[in-house]
Amino acid sequence: MNLVCICNPNAGGGRALQALPQLKRTVKHRFVGAEFKLTSARGHGRDLARIAALDGADVVVSIGGDGTLNEVVNGLMDAA
Repeated sequence: MNLVCICNPNAGGGRALQALPQLKRTVKHRFVGAEFKLTSARGHGRDLARIAALDGADVVVSIGGDGTLNEVVNGLMDAA
């Protein structure tokens, strides 16, 4: 399964970035080829999600808040 996790490292006042190493270990234990992509600016999550979908990702996971989720959903819709 091709899994892509899109993470806003600034979510939760930076707590998402602090939790990322443990999250990566946990996810990659179950999904060996999982990829993690970090957003770098507003709108970047949308681009990352669109590219992931067009590249054939089976699952795209949003890690962040409402804004990150909104961007990821819109990026997936752009690819549909």
